Amino acid sequence: MSQRVKGLLISPFILFIITSCVSSPENPEKPYTGDKESSAVAERPGEDPIAFYRGPEDAAEAIRVMEEMEDEKMDRDSRFIYYSLLISNNDLDKAAEQLDILLSENPDDKEVLAAYITLADYRGEKDRRDTALDNLISLDPDSSFVINMKGSFALRDEKYGEAEKLFLNSLSLDRENSETYIGLANALMHIKDREEESLRFFNMAEQIDPDNPYIYSDRSRVYRFLKDYGKAEDDISRAIELYPSEWNYLDRARIRIGDLNEKDDAKEDLLKVLALNPENFFANVYLAGIYDEQGEYDLSLTHYEKVLDLASDYNFAYPAMGKLYFIKERWAESAEMYRKAVESGLNEMTYPLMGWLAFYKDGKEKEGQRLLNAYIGKLDRSSSLYEMYRYYLSPSSPYFVQMAIDKEKDQMMQDRMKFYMGMIDYLKGRKDTARAILGEVAARKGAPEFELANLYMEKE
Repeated sequence: MSQRVKGLLISPFILFIITSCVSSPENPEKPYTGDKESSAVAERPGEDPIAFYRGPEDAAEAIRVMEEMEDEKMDRDSRFIYYSLLISNNDLDKAAEQLDILLSENPDDKEVLAAYITLADYRGEKDRRDTALDNLISLDPDSSFVINMKGSFALRDEKYGEAEKLFLNSLSLDRENSETYIGLANALMHIKDREEESLRFFNMAEQIDPDNPYIYSDRSRVYRFLKDYGKAEDDISRAIELYPSEWNYLDRARIRIGDLNEKDDAKEDLLKVLALNPENFFANVYLAGIYDEQGEYDLSLTHYEKVLDLASDYNFAYPAMGKLYFIKERWAESAEMYRKAVESGLNEMTYPLMGWLAFYKDGKEKEGQRLLNAYIGKLDRSSSLYEMYRYYLSPSSPYFVQMAIDKEKDQMMQDRMKFYMGMIDYLKGRKDTARAILGEVAARKGAPEFELANLYMEKE
């Protein structure tokens, strides 16, 4: 395969690693909330797998010239160049037409078949991709490039054993191709108890191609899985030196948030992500959480609002924004967010209580009562939470709710219920009683109620 045509193709394994294991707003991560559990490892989200083709700013002019050429005068190489220009111009349908014409003229053109496979894969045309790939393998069974391409698709399909065999076969043909080692390492890292073995092949790839950023970004994931967080950070930092992409910065931020507790350094990485792409969903989620934790409530709200602009059904943002609007005394917005949180299916039945508080402050107590009535039937009648709902719906004697709180065996839940007792006292003008109750829980950590109690104590 000529170097000229290889320049028009994506390396098959790079195609895999930039489109696999995708996180997206349709399948999002939970927001960062300060605890390690909430920021679990996520794979690098997909970049545009045909971005390699794009770029010539004068592509439109070149296309115009090519289109003026009579069809019979367009030889094979000219049509292939025309195809690549159409890719640059994001005209995938016309680009595919050019490949169809070329293959109708010569079904055994290996270079065209390779381009056809790459484009069909990008467009999700798996059957056409696999048929063309089988044809290419029959024409060139000893090509490590072709075998690696098939291995990359096996990885994509999570057929890690098959991928291992393909990349080992490729190695038997060519031991100097770094992408083969990367492919084999990626297959092994997904096979139980073979993560350490995958490091050996990443190291071999590094010896061949020390300036390949994907070696370091992917090896970083193995180190992170093995809980060697220092090496994980070192590797992703090296990847950033070679390729300062938004996804590499995001991966380093995840390590710094979830594993190293380096929030300020993570924040710098996330800001770099947004400098490269303000629409990056994950960076906005993480920044919103960090700013919230650090008490930068306005900045946190800005990023959460951006999150909902990008994915309006991202329900983890609703309670966080409900709390932030509550702090900013934007009562109607707070109430609406708590309502949306519980309606979206989040299984946290204190949200209707927070919604009631916001509705009450907004002068819409009946709306708050409707919210509580909609969910009280789902509660265990012997629980302190059930008694708190009843008390909020009819705040007369606190005897039964206080007795339920005293009997509550879960210390966290007991203290959260004290917050709701204190808040209703505060709203009803019993401020001395409210201060006494809220003061008991204001110094606690681990729930938004304690943060709000502390803010109310400071305010008073």
